[in-house]
Amino acid sequence: MNNLYILHLLVGFIGLILLAIPFSNNRKAINYKTIFLGILFQLALGFALIKVPFITQFFAYLAEGVSALQAATTEGTKFVFGYLGGGEAPFVASETGSSLIFAFSILPFIIVMSCITAVLWFWRVLPVLVQGLSTMCQKLFNIGGPIGLGSAANVLVGQVEAPLLIRPYLSKLSNKELLILLTAGM
Repeated sequence: MNNLYILHLLVGFIGLILLAIPFSNNRKAINYKTIFLGILFQLALGFALIKVPFITQFFAYLAEGVSALQAATTEGTKFVFGYLGGGEAPFVASETGSSLIFAFSILPFIIVMSCITAVLWFWRVLPVLVQGLSTMCQKLFNIGGPIGLGSAANVLVGQVEAPLLIRPYLSKLSNKELLILLTAGM
């Protein structure tokens, strides 16, 4: 990596934080210790994800699982909806537009994720995960487990599917917590 690239990363990383502070509606409530710990945690996590082989492999397997789920959903959608769901069209398609149809291409994966999430809540898998993350996130960043799980899920699934993992908690989240959850997905 050259020095200009590293400078570009630092300006983006630190600059966005420094840019957000003046626009806060309550600057006195900003906890700079939490910001500093968050930056350190992010750097340590980035190092671990890149340099520690078993962590890299774990996330690679997790990503493969999500990709396999997406592929299975796409195949099911093709079976049910034919060419509307991504199958081969029975006619010659023009190259002027996109053949992606939201209701038949993207929405089925959201529905599958919602169903899997509901089953995991019923089996009490996700509440245990939320409780475990809650302890860690509360000590490190003074945020709860639902926000930690929802933010972490944005890495593997989309911004629409991640809040489904914490659906029972969504009605109890404060405006600050909703902002954290939605910003983490960007």
